[in-house]
Amino acid sequence: MNEPEFTSVVVASGADSAYACPLAVMIRSVLRHAAPSLHIDFQIIDSGLTPDDRRRILRSLDPARSSIRWIAPQRDSLVGLPLWGRMSVATYDKLLLAELLDPSLPRAIWLDADILVLTDISQLWKQPEGDRLALACTDPLVPTVASTFGVAGWKDLQLPLKSPYFNAGVLLVNLDAWRTWQVSSRAIDYLRQHYDRVYFWDQEALNATLANRWAPIEVAWNSSPDRIPAHTTPHLIHFSGNLKPWRHFGSSRWHQLYYEGLDQTDWAGWRPASRSGRWLGWYQNSPLRSAMRHLEPWAMRAWRRWTLHPVPPPQ
Repeated sequence: MNEPEFTSVVVASGADSAYACPLAVMIRSVLRHAAPSLHIDFQIIDSGLTPDDRRRILRSLDPARSSIRWIAPQRDSLVGLPLWGRMSVATYDKLLLAELLDPSLPRAIWLDADILVLTDISQLWKQPEGDRLALACTDPLVPTVASTFGVAGWKDLQLPLKSPYFNAGVLLVNLDAWRTWQVSSRAIDYLRQHYDRVYFWDQEALNATLANRWAPIEVAWNSSPDRIPAHTTPHLIHFSGNLKPWRHFGSSRWHQLYYEGLDQTDWAGWRPASRSGRWLGWYQNSPLRSAMRHLEPWAMRAWRRWTLHPVPPPQ
């Protein structure tokens, strides 16, 4: 069977000023590994970038092979949704994706800004979604909706106990189907109904809304640097969690690839001041963490309870 032919791929993402540099690294990594004939149409939700951030990101692009559209989110519908810890309202901009992107676009790849692409993104783009609302990777730490930190309201939604749960950092989105299914309003309704029980914000809401309507893809499309299965060659690295390579200097192979990518952007030569990355990287995979892992859910619940607050109205 002949593979579908295309010359352009739509990649959507979002960032505020704190994520300007990693967004540039992600964009540059997409371009670095894309086929030379492929045009990348970047659709970026501007969640609080400064004019200088935009200029530096644009200087990190290859204008002959890409274009970028800045999108200002309208957040009135997000007011009052649950936030906790250090997470900002920007985490919920993804829920508005189908409404924010041009209605003529039938599909898009969503990549979180904390991603380093290692292969041609067109290999993901050509995956057929059929009647599925999205393609995604099962989350290795939260494999089902009933898992700890899965979908708090899975029983209310009458979801099967073993319904798989996906990580929302990488999505091939069927935008037409999202609009028809009203994913945005359904996800926001879920968050309001389960305000006191939500843990992973937009990700939980999307898992509740897209349950039984998404399909899994190869785990190599969403690889955490410390949880790569044996004999797996990652297609991209997702620096999920708190050990971000722009906050803590790391020395792993994946961190070194990240800094090589960073040096192809307008932030070339910059490195994080914190050198705690090596110790934290050791701790993540150490026997000490294994022995204390049973305490992490308790700590997470306590942290959420102490820091839970609603999204404030737009200024």
